Amino acid sequence: MNSFIVQLKTLCASHPTRTKWVVVPTHAMGRMMGDRLALDGTNWANLRCVTPLDLALRMGAPFLVEQGIDPSEEGLGPALMMRLLMERPEGQGYFRPLADQPQMAIALWSTLRELRMAGVRAIDIGAATFASPAKHDELTALVEAYELFLASNNRGDRATVFAEALHHSDWCPVQAGDCWIGWPDTIWSVLERRLIERLPGERIVCPVSSPPDVEVPRRLKSLAGVSSPA
Repeated sequence: MNSFIVQLKTLCASHPTRTKWVVVPTHAMGRMMGDRLALDGTNWANLRCVTPLDLALRMGAPFLVEQGIDPSEEGLGPALMMRLLMERPEGQGYFRPLADQPQMAIALWSTLRELRMAGVRAIDIGAATFASPAKHDELTALVEAYELFLASNNRGDRATVFAEALHHSDWCPVQAGDCWIGWPDTIWSVLERRLIERLPGERIVCPVSSPPDVEVPRRLKSLAGVSSPA
């Protein structure tokens, strides 16, 4: 964190009037970063902190609304997953016997969101990755039911917004003359990463060295901003 803040201070000093964007995982991190810069004496930053979802909503939501699709996730969530699960045949399946357990609906919703943000649809869920065929069949059926619910009710979720945003790069708030930098060591989802990689402007790479004698996790080696141990 300290290294990243120092590099941001240098960037602000080098380009005081240029519009600079910082892609952060959460708004809380953006506010924390702004506080750190101010406390460290940076009196002119001209930084704009945005999450990938902020960008995706600006780029994709208007076009979804134009198509009559509600891009809000209001009404979606664990309650919907419990409803879809309760519609499954009683006494059968892997998850159905636990349909009345609130934690089951929460876990299924979390799994569903991760699958969709990875660009995985029901048709893409392979049986070979499951030890239990019943688990595969019911999870696939639930994802199919969710996709059908979205389509039949003209609803969209976070993944829908990102997928639409990828078709409208010209609506991106980041302009060609701007520069931008991503929060280091962040594990972005597949759709988030696709959007970030297509941002216009100059990408500033801040190499953040890992501690000496510490192996960089495999999942981080492909991320920009991660260098080998010093």
